[in-house]
Amino acid sequence: MSNRSIRVCRFSGSASQIAMPACIQTDTPVFSATEMYSSGTETGQKARADLRQTGPPRGQGEPLVLVCSPRTGNSALAGRTFADACAEAGCAVKLLFLRDYQVLPCVDCGVCADARTEFSECASWRLCPLSLEDNSAALFQALLTARFVAICAPVYFYHLPAQLKALLDRCQLWYQTGLRKKSFMLKQAQRDLYTILLGARAQGKELFRGSLLSLKYALRPLRLEQRETVLLRGIDRIGDLSARPDFLERLRACARTACNASAISPVGGK
Repeated sequence: MSNRSIRVCRFSGSASQIAMPACIQTDTPVFSATEMYSSGTETGQKARADLRQTGPPRGQGEPLVLVCSPRTGNSALAGRTFADACAEAGCAVKLLFLRDYQVLPCVDCGVCADARTEFSECASWRLCPLSLEDNSAALFQALLTARFVAICAPVYFYHLPAQLKALLDRCQLWYQTGLRKKSFMLKQAQRDLYTILLGARAQGKELFRGSLLSLKYALRPLRLEQRETVLLRGIDRIGDLSARPDFLERLRACARTACNASAISPVGGK
């Protein structure tokens, strides 16, 4: 397998010096929320004109595998196993680690719900004021452009890790976008979501329920719909997953399903 088939993207910088990963860096200018929706100002008009030059993200890019554990362990192995299987099936994938990004939690500022806020096809993905302070814009760009998305995450106290939950809460912007009449998001093709969750408990009927519900409804406004889940129990300490070849094969099978469903040929075309 060629290493060129998988692009591992990492965040470079610190919390006080935010920088997008080079693999998804963009020249699209970033403006404050006030500038975004102040159509009567010269700055606001220039902001939207500049953004229209690049256009909105579209769901026709490389599949995204997003690993959402704060450590390097079983979730990372699950993500790499899925990505490797995609590459073997002919899919060039983008592998991101959420821990390499800063994602600020939603503070309910109300900008995205404000009636004055102008959601345009080119600007709304950068509308949240917090996107000026963290790396969420880069992550949402990756989520919106991917042909399909696979999310790998551990389960902490019957739910998702804090950083992933913060990212999902920030999807409120996209929920508000969809509430507007004739939302441009309706033009976005519906895409498949593959969820891989790893729980330490060997039993527990509701172990994955909270995580699955949050992922389903937070990502639906991004036009991502759950197609398949891989729910792995009894995976706690580092090394537990590598000791389960049956689990690893389930991950590979899910990856092959994802590639086949997205109609990507070995040469990368439809």
